Amino acid sequence: MDYKEYLSYFNEKANANDQVKMHFARISIAPDTLLREMYVTDYVLANDQKMQSRLNELKEERIIALPKFFMGLSRYSDWGKNFFWEQQKRYIHSIDGSYETRNNVMRSDSKFMEYAHPEKTELLQEYFVPIHEFPSYIEGLRRILEYEEDFNLLNITVRYMKKNDHATLSFSKTDMFALVFLINQGTSDKDIKRTKNVINEMLNLTLKHGGSYYLPYYSFPTKNQFEQAYPGSREFFQQKHKYDPNERFVNLFYEEYGR
Repeated sequence: MDYKEYLSYFNEKANANDQVKMHFARISIAPDTLLREMYVTDYVLANDQKMQSRLNELKEERIIALPKFFMGLSRYSDWGKNFFWEQQKRYIHSIDGSYETRNNVMRSDSKFMEYAHPEKTELLQEYFVPIHEFPSYIEGLRRILEYEEDFNLLNITVRYMKKNDHATLSFSKTDMFALVFLINQGTSDKDIKRTKNVINEMLNLTLKHGGSYYLPYYSFPTKNQFEQAYPGSREFFQQKHKYDPNERFVNLFYEEYGR
């Protein structure tokens, strides 16, 4: 579907359907369809639950070489990204109507993504955007990515995060779409700085749309960006100082944002 259709599809076909027990989407990072095409996967409760006994075995990853080859093409050329996106769409059509247990759905294939390179690495980013902001957020994101030609983005997965504001550092202050980015980058200081600059642009866009980001990943965000995304941070660190005045418990996150 076109990205402009996704919000209404989600509200009418996925979120409003009690039989849909899991939902995610992917949006194209291929140059020919950049952030315009999407496909969705809905896992719907099967009518015949007795089938579960025949499907209970945990699956093993059997087909690794082919998707690993496609992923490799995607890392190194625009043609590879276009080709890999078309193969993903074909694969999703091929499994439509098949049965799978919840355990196997959660145990998705990952070996084909393993990557070792002497001068490059891959990192994740995750941004949370209020669901009604999705179309305009994607348009802003496309403008950034079209300008940053050297930014090697490999995948964006879209998931739904229900509102949960119980935690002091809550990232889903309303119903959100979570966008998970897989990025290939060099390990030199110059490459890291370039990636940081693009990520800070994407963070500013996310904050502009009332969003937030996933804390445990690489500490690219500035302290101002952190405090804007997490307005409860002041209270959080006050409690930290209250219960740990001697700073017995510290980590890199605390070193960067808490002191």
